[in-house]
Amino acid sequence: MVLYIAETDINGRICCVWHKRPGHTAARPVQAFSEVRHHLEEGEYAGASPAAIREFLMTLGTATERHTGMEADTRQAVVARQGRLSCRT
Repeated sequence: MVLYIAETDINGRICCVWHKRPGHTAARPVQAFSEVRHHLEEGEYAGASPAAIREFLMTLGTATERHTGMEADTRQAVVARQGRLSCRT
Protein backbone atom coordinates (compact mmCIF):
# COMPACT_ATOMS: atom_id res chain seq x y z
CA MET A 1 0.00 0.00 0.00
CA VAL A 2 1.29 3.47 -0.90
CA LEU A 3 1.81 5.92 1.97
CA TYR A 4 1.05 9.59 1.19
CA ILE A 5 2.65 12.13 3.53
CA ALA A 6 1.50 15.76 3.49
CA GLU A 7 4.07 18.47 4.16
CA THR A 8 2.38 21.60 5.46
CA ASP A 9 3.41 25.22 5.86
CA ILE A 10 3.20 27.14 9.15
CA ASN A 11 -0.49 27.85 8.47
CA GLY A 12 -1.32 24.17 8.04
CA ARG A 13 -1.80 24.32 4.26
CA ILE A 14 -0.46 21.42 2.24
CA CYS A 15 2.50 22.53 0.15
CA CYS A 16 3.95 19.17 -0.90
CA VAL A 17 2.88 15.54 -0.82
CA TRP A 18 5.42 12.74 -0.60
CA HIS A 19 4.72 9.12 -1.43
CA LYS A 20 6.42 5.95 -0.30
CA ARG A 21 5.75 2.84 -2.31
CA PRO A 22 5.93 -0.69 -0.86
CA GLY A 23 9.44 -2.06 -1.02
CA HIS A 24 11.05 1.38 -1.37
CA THR A 25 13.24 2.65 1.45
CA ALA A 26 12.48 6.37 1.07
CA ALA A 27 9.58 8.62 0.23
CA ARG A 28 9.80 11.08 -2.64
CA PRO A 29 7.72 14.11 -3.65
CA VAL A 30 4.83 13.53 -6.00
CA GLN A 31 5.68 15.40 -9.20
CA ALA A 32 2.45 14.88 -11.13
CA PHE A 33 -1.03 13.58 -10.45
CA SER A 34 -0.58 10.99 -13.20
CA GLU A 35 2.06 9.25 -11.03
CA VAL A 36 -0.43 8.41 -8.30
CA ARG A 37 -3.99 8.59 -9.67
CA HIS A 38 -4.41 4.79 -9.80
CA HIS A 39 -3.36 4.27 -6.17
CA LEU A 40 -5.20 7.05 -4.29
CA GLU A 41 -8.15 5.04 -3.00
CA GLU A 42 -6.05 2.25 -1.54
CA GLY A 43 -3.38 4.45 0.06
CA GLU A 44 -2.57 5.33 3.64
CA TYR A 45 -2.39 9.01 4.60
CA ALA A 46 -0.37 11.04 7.11
CA GLY A 47 0.00 14.74 7.86
CA ALA A 48 -3.47 15.77 6.63
CA SER A 49 -6.85 14.23 5.95
CA PRO A 50 -7.14 11.83 3.01
CA ALA A 51 -9.61 14.20 1.33
CA ALA A 52 -7.24 17.18 1.64
CA ILE A 53 -4.30 15.18 0.27
CA ARG A 54 -6.36 13.86 -2.66
CA GLU A 55 -7.61 17.37 -3.45
CA PHE A 56 -4.05 18.75 -3.42
CA LEU A 57 -2.82 15.94 -5.66
CA MET A 58 -5.65 16.39 -8.17
CA THR A 59 -4.67 20.03 -8.70
CA LEU A 60 -0.93 19.31 -8.76
CA GLY A 61 0.66 20.46 -11.99
CA THR A 62 -2.39 22.02 -13.57
CA ALA A 63 -2.37 25.20 -11.43
CA THR A 64 1.40 25.57 -11.72
CA GLU A 65 1.29 25.19 -15.50
CA ARG A 66 -1.63 27.61 -15.80
CA HIS A 67 0.01 30.35 -13.71
CA THR A 68 3.61 30.05 -14.87
CA GLY A 69 3.47 28.40 -18.27
CA MET A 70 5.97 25.81 -16.98
CA GLU A 71 5.51 22.16 -16.30
CA ALA A 72 5.48 21.34 -12.59
CA ASP A 73 8.81 19.49 -12.57
CA THR A 74 10.52 22.40 -14.39
CA ARG A 75 9.17 24.88 -11.82
CA GLN A 76 10.35 22.71 -8.93
CA ALA A 77 13.83 22.56 -10.42
CA VAL A 78 13.91 26.37 -10.75
CA VAL A 79 12.69 26.84 -7.18
CA ALA A 80 15.23 24.32 -5.86
CA ARG A 81 18.03 26.22 -7.57
CA GLN A 82 16.83 29.40 -5.87
CA GLY A 83 17.32 27.72 -2.50
CA ARG A 84 13.69 27.44 -1.42
CA LEU A 85 13.52 23.73 -0.77
CA SER A 86 10.44 23.30 1.39
CA CYS A 87 6.85 24.06 0.41
CA ARG A 88 7.71 24.60 -3.23
CA THR A 89 4.31 25.54 -4.67
